[in-house]
Amino acid sequence: TARSKSECIASVEERSDNPDCGAATFWQFRIREDPMTDEKSCYISPITHSRTEGGLAVLVKSSGLGFTTLGDQYPGTLSKIRIDRNAPISFEGFASGANAKSLISQLSNGQTVVTEYRDWPYNLARHRKLPICDLLQKIETCKQSIK
Repeated sequence: TARSKSECIASVEERSDNPDCGAATFWQFRIREDPMTDEKSCYISPITHSRTEGGLAVLVKSSGLGFTTLGDQYPGTLSKIRIDRNAPISFEGFASGANAKSLISQLSNGQTVVTEYRDWPYNLARHRKLPICDLLQKIETCKQSIK
């Protein structure tokens, strides 16, 4: 699988990963147990990412799902997640509740997800395009693993 080089166009950086979803796993997950409450949670993210690349992360807890963007976020700014050509969902912190349900629905028929966050300290929009691949399967595995 090849990674394209990043491009800086009008202060917007876009990084794109285009792996062959059949050749390798793109998403990883980690299960954690809170030492104070014993509550289990599961965190899903791309296998490779950096604080400047951004990306998508999913937090699975018994109380539900939360989607967020990766990266050093500029304080007080919104993040966005867009599946294919659907309208982007904007949020601060985590996209949960109705927004998470909408994202799950879109993921089931989608091919790619694009994230946007405003970077620290420059407050520039940073984008990353990611394949959906086995993300829904990882979410289901996480749900089962934290029961």
